[in-house]
Amino acid sequence: MFLLLILILNEVPVIEVEGEVKKEIPLHIIHPSFNDNSLSDALSKETGVTIRRYGTEGSFSLISIRGGSPSHTEFFLEGVPISLTPYSAVNIEDLPLQGIGRIEVAKDFIPSWFSTASIGGIINITLPDKGKPSFHYFSGEISSFKTLRTMGYSIRNLLSHS
Repeated sequence: MFLLLILILNEVPVIEVEGEVKKEIPLHIIHPSFNDNSLSDALSKETGVTIRRYGTEGSFSLISIRGGSPSHTEFFLEGVPISLTPYSAVNIEDLPLQGIGRIEVAKDFIPSWFSTASIGGIINITLPDKGKPSFHYFSGEISSFKTLRTMGYSIRNLLSHS
């Protein structure tokens, strides 16, 4: 024996609502302060970020997010990857803190505009705002045994910290 059940539903009105849907991607923003001596000092305050130094302060340093390998954390400068090859680690002591406006850290979800498959998270470094004073730095050193060392960089908006 079969039972046939028919349901009659009332009409459901659909109303269009004008507006824009925005979805915020949770990026942790770090603003370097004058108390930070290096990029590793600024990043060490962030929860879940581990700095591995191979020597004293200023020596080769790698960063990992949430206990992952440093090669699984990808670095970006204004959204452009600065890692030499995929899964290569970046020495964060090579990046001068004075030229950084803010640091964005993505630990959980990586926004699609970074177009990466990094499993350890990303760190995006942004430069200070344009149109502010600039600073150019160059240093050189000559030592014994014909050892030569040079370094130089340009910094925009040096006076942006409040």
